[in-house]
Formats: sequence, structure tokens, C-alpha cells
Amino acid sequence: IEQCKKMLQTDKALVNEKPPYRRYYLIHHLAYANNKEAFDELRKVCDFDMTLLTSDQKTAAEVALEQQHVRLAHYFESISPEMRALREKHE
Repeated sequence: IEQCKKMLQTDKALVNEKPPYRRYYLIHHLAYANNKEAFDELRKVCDFDMTLLTSDQKTAAEVALEQQHVRLAHYFESISPEMRALREKHE
């Protein structure tokens, strides 16, 4: 996480980018790993786009729910009503 923070301090836009051949953005990786602490720490450095979708059109909350990380999914959606609306649209 410290290495991520250093990179993001240099270029904040990286937080919302991914190579085209990857499935997840950083927020989805954190959701998959159930890493709320890292999310909160990185959020102090940059602004996550909470509406980013995986290559198969899932929100970070949906990724968290797939991994049984219910608390993190609810946390994300409490921060971003837009993320909740996207998930509800997919249901």
C-alpha cells in the first residue's frame, strides 16, 4: 500500500486507470481482497471513481459481494449512492 500511495501521490489519475487487458481497477482489487483499510488510506491521497465497472460490468460492491465481503460492499455503497444505483440496475 505504501508503494501504491507513492505512485498515486506522483500521479493521482492512476487510481482510476487500468490496462485494457485487465479485468479490475484498483478499487475492484481492494473489494476482492476485502481491504477497507487500504481503501481508506489511499482515499486520503486521491479520489476513487466509485462508478467504475469491471470488464464484465460489475461495481466494486458487486465484486465484494461475490467474495462474501458484505460489510465492505455496504460501506462502498454508503459512500457512493451512484454505485448502489448501478448495482440495483444490474439486478
